[in-house]
Amino acid sequence: IRFEDFEQNPLEECRHIYENLLQENFSDKEKYFEKYLEGQKDYSKNKYNVPSEIVERVYTEWGAYMKQWNYEIPGHLNLT
Repeated sequence: IRFEDFEQNPLEECRHIYENLLQENFSDKEKYFEKYLEGQKDYSKNKYNVPSEIVERVYTEWGAYMKQWNYEIPGHLNLT
């Protein structure tokens, strides 16, 4: 699964993991995940300062794979 998908819809991604990858029934576990996710609703991502040279190197070394898998540098990074 993509982390971005998990961030947008964590309960459905957990369901997908349980039912498709673990081949287990998610219904009896769903209420526990809902309770946990309710406690996380005010969470905010950390902000990181990253030198632009590092980002350029990541694109140089991994850019082809990032394009292949439709990944971008996360928006919560502050480029310095």
